[in-house]
Amino acid sequence: MTMLTNPPKFGGNPKHVVVGGASAGGASITLLLSAYGGRDDGLFHAAAAESQSFATMLSLKQSQFAYNNLVIRTGCASDADTLECLRGLDAEILQRGNINTPLPHAQQAPLYLYGPVVDGDLVSDYTYRLFHQGRFIKVPVIFGDDTNEGTIFVPKNVSNVGEADTFIQNQFPTIKLEQFAAINAWYLHENQTRQFPDAGPYWRPASNAYGEMRYICPGIDLSSIYARAGINSWNYHYAVQDPDLKESGLGVDHTVEINAIWGPNYVTGEPPSSYFTTNAPIIPVMQGYWTSFIKTFDPNPHRYPGSPQWSTWGNEGYQRIFIRTNETRMEEVPVDQRERCEYLISIGPELQQ
Repeated sequence: MTMLTNPPKFGGNPKHVVVGGASAGGASITLLLSAYGGRDDGLFHAAAAESQSFATMLSLKQSQFAYNNLVIRTGCASDADTLECLRGLDAEILQRGNINTPLPHAQQAPLYLYGPVVDGDLVSDYTYRLFHQGRFIKVPVIFGDDTNEGTIFVPKNVSNVGEADTFIQNQFPTIKLEQFAAINAWYLHENQTRQFPDAGPYWRPASNAYGEMRYICPGIDLSSIYARAGINSWNYHYAVQDPDLKESGLGVDHTVEINAIWGPNYVTGEPPSSYFTTNAPIIPVMQGYWTSFIKTFDPNPHRYPGSPQWSTWGNEGYQRIFIRTNETRMEEVPVDQRERCEYLISIGPELQQ
């Protein structure tokens, strides 16, 4: 990554830059905040991450297998310069050979094979460690998540604990049996199962586990870290219900809030129909908070009239905003979720390796 000493001018204020992103974009925000061990070059001054994502991260050495597999599948293994061979391939041949393969020690392919690599420079360590070591840029931040972060990722046919655990292991191959025991005790027992159309009984329990492991608990952790550092930090719980998504079991699914932040026409494809009807009033509320944050590094001064004050996160109360049409208010993170997250955060550095 090359830092520009004379960046191009886009008509904005270079001393008032707010970066933001959702999902992989949210992961990019956490990587920017911790890039070069938190070196602050003054390139941005506030950040908002929706559904920030903490996935497995491999070192350069650990990542070599993915390159080797691609070289072998494309017939380039015999060449003295394998990279030059790959570069010379027809795009269709390269794409055909570029298939998802299991991570080391996993049974099946993960959702996403390629990700940021711990190179000791741009990404100097695992994200969890960098933030817990205080190696991050200190700017005002928003972090937050949707109620049902995991439902779009977990296969709907998960029918038992073994299949749920296999899915989790494929995403976090270094997970230990004793860690599975704790996770299963919280999420994967019979009284957590629910029946939804065309879905196995353990789809939602596995989704709840994955959603908190990869998205919700890291967001809570980051808010706490910034609060301890004395930096203004806001956290949200997006809980806007769409009738069809609720009935299907997807619930308030991953990144659905971007329909409200940027408007229903922003997203490629059809947004939930309720964003044109019953949930239309949530759009100016969300846009008010985000516009205010972009303008002032605080979601409150220009919030939509009648919207509640969004208090900063506090380590004592774990205060976040609960966002739902006509029900938006401040809430404390429930005690049971705090307990689960405290455990998942404690093993987070191990899961990332």
